Amino acid sequence: MADKAKAQEAKAKGNTAFQAKDFKEAIKHFTEAIGHDPTDHVFYSNRSACFSSLEQYDKALEDGKKCVELKPDWAKGYTRKGLAEFFLQKYDDAAETYKAGLKLAPEDAALKEGLKKAMDAKYDVPGAGVGGGGGGGGPGLKFDPAALAAAAAKNPKIKEYMQDQALMQKVGMLTQMQGSGQAMQQQMMMQMMQQDQRVLEVIMAMQGIDVSTMRPEEMGGDASEPSRPSPPPPKKEEKKEEPPEDLRSPEQKEADEWKTKGNELYKKKQFKEALEMYDKAIAVLPDDITYHNNKNAVLIEMGEAHWDTVLKNCQDLIDRRYEINTANPGGASFEKVAKVFLRMASVHEKRKQYDEAINWYNKSLTEDNTRQTRNALRECERCKEKHEKEAYLDPAKA
Repeated sequence: MADKAKAQEAKAKGNTAFQAKDFKEAIKHFTEAIGHDPTDHVFYSNRSACFSSLEQYDKALEDGKKCVELKPDWAKGYTRKGLAEFFLQKYDDAAETYKAGLKLAPEDAALKEGLKKAMDAKYDVPGAGVGGGGGGGGPGLKFDPAALAAAAAKNPKIKEYMQDQALMQKVGMLTQMQGSGQAMQQQMMMQMMQQDQRVLEVIMAMQGIDVSTMRPEEMGGDASEPSRPSPPPPKKEEKKEEPPEDLRSPEQKEADEWKTKGNELYKKKQFKEALEMYDKAIAVLPDDITYHNNKNAVLIEMGEAHWDTVLKNCQDLIDRRYEINTANPGGASFEKVAKVFLRMASVHEKRKQYDEAINWYNKSLTEDNTRQTRNALRECERCKEKHEKEAYLDPAKA
């Protein structure tokens, strides 16, 4: 039987040890917490962070997988799993993990950055991958002056740190130790951090980590336990704004309720149940492409056996777009039709029919030119290029 009180007590000790950079001690406490309550996903997440800090990425991956298994709708678990996969050089797996996390939290900075690094490494972008970066190869820390300059441009605090000659001399000493052995480098870094916490922030910035967006829980601690108190913001006179009038029809409100339920089930990967909810939304309001798009997204996730159905559904929507818009103005808007084309592109890309996929991505852009679609098109073009190179080298694939 789980003892949640003892588990939380052990977790608190683990957080304290983690913040003190005593990762081995933190692992002991998080392991104890798991022993008291093996159903809490946060314990596995925190222990995964500890293993990653010790560069024991195989163990970090095990805990990341368990975290996602216990809480598949928690985006941070995908961050833990993806990070371990990246450093194990499983770039394909890392990219898929980060994509799954971004479906839950599209604006998560850590997931976006992780996906970018994984994709760059996957397609052999110079300087990408484990050990990549401007300052040297091999395992351990990497020092990228370009990343530091970019961080300074976005974060005034980093820019201010760069003007401190004494601080930058300390960082410079660490960069010169790149070939002296990883253990010695980390030991020196720990000593410097104890003297000046800013060293850690500069080093993180040089590794391409945006410290301005870091939260305490991303370092293994709790959001309720910030490392330093911040003064309360000045009180501003709040202007009470009346909520906008809900102009949806009764049918739209009912359909949106079914869609919301479907979205929650989709996030939990309960695909069959999600389909039932979207079908109910379509039954209430058939002349709105939104609900059809959501249904097709689920069918794509359910596997190749359903992809022909997706293409058939999408083509039917395209053929009826003007009919739909006549029956329900806005039901087949440019934005909604663009997503229909995206669904078709996704199916063809999964089948490695890259020319067809590129065609549909371009059609989507003519309807609604978004950055997300441009990025998807660029990734598809890179996949096509890599596939063609492999086919050239391997006649069997050709």
